[in-house]
Amino acid sequence: MVFLGHLSSYDVRVLLHNLHYNLQEVIVFLLIRRNIFWPEKRGISMDLAQKKCTTYRAGSPPLTRKETFVLLGEVPGWSIDNGHLTRTFELNNCSQCVDFFNEVMTLSLQEGHIPDICLKESRFVEVSYYTYPAGGLTLNDFIMAAKLNARE
Repeated sequence: MVFLGHLSSYDVRVLLHNLHYNLQEVIVFLLIRRNIFWPEKRGISMDLAQKKCTTYRAGSPPLTRKETFVLLGEVPGWSIDNGHLTRTFELNNCSQCVDFFNEVMTLSLQEGHIPDICLKESRFVEVSYYTYPAGGLTLNDFIMAAKLNARE
Protein backbone atom coordinates (compact mmCIF):
# COMPACT_ATOMS: atom_id res chain seq x y z
CA MET A 1 0.00 0.00 0.00
CA VAL A 2 1.26 3.46 -0.89
CA PHE A 3 1.34 6.06 1.84
CA LEU A 4 0.20 9.28 0.15
CA GLY A 5 2.23 11.44 2.54
CA HIS A 6 5.40 10.43 0.68
CA LEU A 7 4.08 11.62 -2.67
CA SER A 8 4.24 15.15 -4.02
CA SER A 9 0.97 16.93 -4.70
CA TYR A 10 1.62 16.46 -8.41
CA ASP A 11 2.07 12.70 -7.93
CA VAL A 12 -1.18 12.53 -5.98
CA ARG A 13 -3.03 14.42 -8.75
CA VAL A 14 -1.61 12.07 -11.41
CA LEU A 15 -2.50 9.03 -9.29
CA LEU A 16 -6.07 10.25 -8.78
CA HIS A 17 -6.44 11.15 -12.46
CA ASN A 18 -5.28 7.67 -13.54
CA LEU A 19 -7.51 6.00 -10.97
CA HIS A 20 -10.49 8.04 -12.22
CA TYR A 21 -9.69 7.20 -15.88
CA ASN A 22 -9.36 3.47 -15.14
CA LEU A 23 -12.60 3.50 -13.14
CA GLN A 24 -14.40 5.03 -16.11
CA GLU A 25 -13.14 2.21 -18.33
CA VAL A 26 -14.24 -0.45 -15.85
CA ILE A 27 -17.70 1.10 -15.51
CA VAL A 28 -18.16 1.33 -19.30
CA PHE A 29 -16.99 -2.28 -19.67
CA LEU A 30 -19.45 -3.49 -17.01
CA LEU A 31 -22.31 -1.53 -18.54
CA ILE A 32 -21.56 -3.03 -21.94
CA ARG A 33 -21.49 -6.55 -20.50
CA ARG A 34 -24.88 -5.92 -18.86
CA ASN A 35 -26.36 -4.62 -22.15
CA ILE A 36 -27.09 -1.26 -20.55
CA PHE A 37 -24.99 1.00 -22.76
CA TRP A 38 -24.78 0.73 -26.57
CA PRO A 39 -23.02 3.35 -28.66
CA GLU A 40 -25.21 2.91 -31.75
CA LYS A 41 -25.59 6.65 -32.05
CA ARG A 42 -21.84 6.86 -32.80
CA GLY A 43 -22.33 4.84 -35.98
CA ILE A 44 -20.76 1.62 -34.74
CA SER A 45 -22.94 -1.15 -36.06
CA MET A 46 -23.18 -4.04 -33.63
CA ASP A 47 -23.74 -6.70 -36.35
CA LEU A 48 -20.02 -7.13 -36.92
CA ALA A 49 -20.15 -10.64 -38.41
CA GLN A 50 -22.08 -9.28 -41.41
CA LYS A 51 -19.54 -6.53 -42.14
CA LYS A 52 -16.62 -6.80 -44.55
CA CYS A 53 -13.11 -5.75 -43.66
CA THR A 54 -11.98 -2.55 -45.36
CA THR A 55 -8.55 -1.71 -46.66
CA TYR A 56 -6.58 0.12 -44.03
CA ARG A 57 -5.68 3.65 -45.06
CA ALA A 58 -2.18 4.70 -44.07
CA GLY A 59 -2.32 7.28 -41.32
CA SER A 60 -5.75 6.21 -40.05
CA PRO A 61 -5.72 5.97 -36.28
CA PRO A 62 -6.51 2.84 -34.27
CA LEU A 63 -9.67 2.61 -32.17
CA THR A 64 -9.82 4.55 -28.93
CA ARG A 65 -9.87 2.71 -25.61
CA LYS A 66 -13.57 3.43 -25.24
CA GLU A 67 -14.39 2.14 -28.73
CA THR A 68 -12.27 -0.95 -28.02
CA PHE A 69 -14.23 -1.71 -24.84
CA VAL A 70 -17.54 -1.18 -26.63
CA LEU A 71 -16.60 -3.56 -29.43
CA LEU A 72 -15.08 -6.08 -27.02
CA GLY A 73 -18.57 -6.55 -25.59
CA GLU A 74 -19.67 -7.72 -29.05
CA VAL A 75 -17.17 -10.57 -29.33
CA PRO A 76 -17.69 -12.97 -26.40
CA GLY A 77 -14.71 -15.15 -25.56
CA TRP A 78 -12.18 -12.61 -26.85
CA SER A 79 -9.91 -10.51 -24.66
CA ILE A 80 -7.27 -7.85 -24.98
CA ASP A 81 -3.81 -9.30 -24.40
CA ASN A 82 -0.88 -6.92 -24.74
CA GLY A 83 -2.93 -4.72 -27.05
CA HIS A 84 -3.99 -7.60 -29.30
CA LEU A 85 -7.51 -9.03 -29.63
CA THR A 86 -6.99 -12.67 -28.66
CA ARG A 87 -8.93 -15.87 -28.19
CA THR A 88 -7.81 -19.44 -27.61
CA PHE A 89 -9.96 -22.12 -29.20
CA GLU A 90 -9.87 -25.63 -27.72
CA LEU A 91 -10.30 -28.54 -30.11
CA ASN A 92 -10.21 -32.31 -29.60
CA ASN A 93 -7.00 -33.18 -31.42
CA CYS A 94 -4.22 -31.92 -33.67
CA SER A 95 -6.09 -32.82 -36.85
CA GLN A 96 -9.04 -30.61 -35.85
CA CYS A 97 -6.59 -27.83 -34.98
CA VAL A 98 -5.06 -27.99 -38.47
CA ASP A 99 -8.53 -27.97 -40.07
CA PHE A 100 -9.51 -24.98 -37.91
CA PHE A 101 -6.23 -23.23 -38.75
CA ASN A 102 -7.00 -23.67 -42.46
CA GLU A 103 -10.56 -22.42 -41.96
CA VAL A 104 -9.30 -19.29 -40.16
CA MET A 105 -6.72 -18.63 -42.87
CA THR A 106 -9.24 -19.11 -45.69
CA LEU A 107 -11.64 -16.63 -44.08
CA SER A 108 -8.82 -14.22 -43.27
CA LEU A 109 -7.50 -14.27 -46.83
CA GLN A 110 -11.01 -13.63 -48.18
CA GLU A 111 -11.32 -10.62 -45.89
CA GLY A 112 -7.73 -9.46 -46.39
CA HIS A 113 -6.98 -9.34 -42.66
CA ILE A 114 -4.53 -12.00 -41.45
CA PRO A 115 -4.16 -12.89 -37.74
CA ASP A 116 -1.22 -14.05 -35.71
CA ILE A 117 -2.07 -17.69 -35.10
CA CYS A 118 -0.44 -20.35 -32.92
CA LEU A 119 -1.04 -24.07 -32.32
CA LYS A 120 -0.38 -25.11 -28.71
CA GLU A 121 -0.27 -28.51 -27.05
CA SER A 122 -1.85 -30.16 -30.13
CA ARG A 123 -5.35 -29.06 -29.11
CA PHE A 124 -5.37 -25.28 -28.67
CA VAL A 125 -5.33 -22.67 -31.41
CA GLU A 126 -4.63 -19.10 -30.32
CA VAL A 127 -5.84 -16.45 -32.75
CA SER A 128 -4.70 -12.89 -32.25
CA TYR A 129 -5.72 -9.85 -34.30
CA TYR A 130 -3.89 -6.54 -34.42
CA THR A 131 -3.60 -3.97 -37.20
CA TYR A 132 0.14 -3.39 -37.32
CA PRO A 133 0.07 -0.41 -39.73
CA ALA A 134 -2.36 1.39 -37.38
CA GLY A 135 -0.31 0.56 -34.32
CA GLY A 136 -3.38 -0.80 -32.55
CA LEU A 137 -6.78 -2.39 -32.93
CA THR A 138 -9.15 -1.36 -35.72
CA LEU A 139 -12.70 -2.29 -36.61
CA ASN A 140 -11.31 -4.98 -38.95
CA ASP A 141 -9.94 -6.89 -35.93
CA PHE A 142 -13.37 -7.01 -34.31
CA ILE A 143 -15.09 -7.91 -37.59
CA MET A 144 -12.82 -10.93 -37.92
CA ALA A 145 -13.37 -11.95 -34.29
CA ALA A 146 -17.15 -11.76 -34.83
CA LYS A 147 -16.88 -13.85 -38.00
CA LEU A 148 -14.92 -16.53 -36.13
CA ASN A 149 -17.49 -16.49 -33.33
CA ALA A 150 -20.31 -16.84 -35.89
CA ARG A 151 -18.83 -20.12 -37.19
CA GLU A 152 -19.55 -21.82 -33.88
